[in-house]
Amino acid sequence: MSRYDYWRVSHIHSPETKLSRLRAWLAQWYPERAQVLGFFLERWSELLPNERQHLVDDALTAFCESLTGNLDSTPTTFDAECRHIGFYNHASSQADLMGPKAGAVEVSRVAQVHAAVDKLRQVCVTGSRSAKRVQATSFGWWRKVLLEGTSGVTRSKLYRMDARIFEQLLAELTDLATSDIPNRLKPGFNVKDLLPSPDELLENAFNQATTPTNRYQSFVGFVEDAWHLCAAQLNEARKAVTRLESTGPGNPKLHEHAQHVATAQHDLGQREAHLNDVNRALASLKEPLSLQLFDELGKARQVWVVNKAREVVYQQCATFESTGRWHVPENLVCLSLF
Repeated sequence: MSRYDYWRVSHIHSPETKLSRLRAWLAQWYPERAQVLGFFLERWSELLPNERQHLVDDALTAFCESLTGNLDSTPTTFDAECRHIGFYNHASSQADLMGPKAGAVEVSRVAQVHAAVDKLRQVCVTGSRSAKRVQATSFGWWRKVLLEGTSGVTRSKLYRMDARIFEQLLAELTDLATSDIPNRLKPGFNVKDLLPSPDELLENAFNQATTPTNRYQSFVGFVEDAWHLCAAQLNEARKAVTRLESTGPGNPKLHEHAQHVATAQHDLGQREAHLNDVNRALASLKEPLSLQLFDELGKARQVWVVNKAREVVYQQCATFESTGRWHVPENLVCLSLF
């Protein structure tokens, strides 16, 4: 499985879909926070993968914390959130790009990316005269989307891109130029269909450049989110038992009521056990050995594990929002074993 295949299969729901739904869920109780998220959704194509991930993960944690009453309700602003995730609004980005600070860095980066794309074109546009014509048109379309579209590798993105991500972006383009793409260019195949989209290219560069420690911290964060889900479940179970026990005396259907109480108490015991499982998982994740085991997985598997954990927590939140109940995130706790 290629790195891009891992990227595709680990995103059951796109980051944009996640943020859009989380915004809708938070809007009921935190309209100011939801409004800020809406501003970012309007400019989604301008965001780098790490900025998008930051927004999604923060919103996911906010929703989970809101279920246990632990969310900081201090109002936030678009500008404050921009600074938090490292995104500059379009106007300031363009102003910066015109200034001396950006000159050497940004122009150099643009030139390097263009040079790498030109080398890739030499590999992709081959064959007979008619084949070259077809592939030149196809590659030109891909190049235009990559270098000129707002979702592509824009000057603003290059300006604020971390140096490690930029180096990995160049490495990704170089790898494509030395791949087996020419051998896969059979009749009927356009080269643009064999090349990654801008989002795939940028996210893979981000994934490859991210350190195992940072990925591990993200994973631990999702288990902490699961703790809030389990704690909220436990609170609801306790309320149910208290409510039933308080209506017991004088109940004309005493036997039936006793059965309901027994069921609620059994559910409460399960919820307590689930929270204990998450507590044990968090304790084990704080051990140095856990980070060492995670590090041994390799980049592709680490990315898969982190994305899978994000999906599990998101699905629990979606289930609660639609049904008012959670499914126990046992599979997330199991992921702690990698």
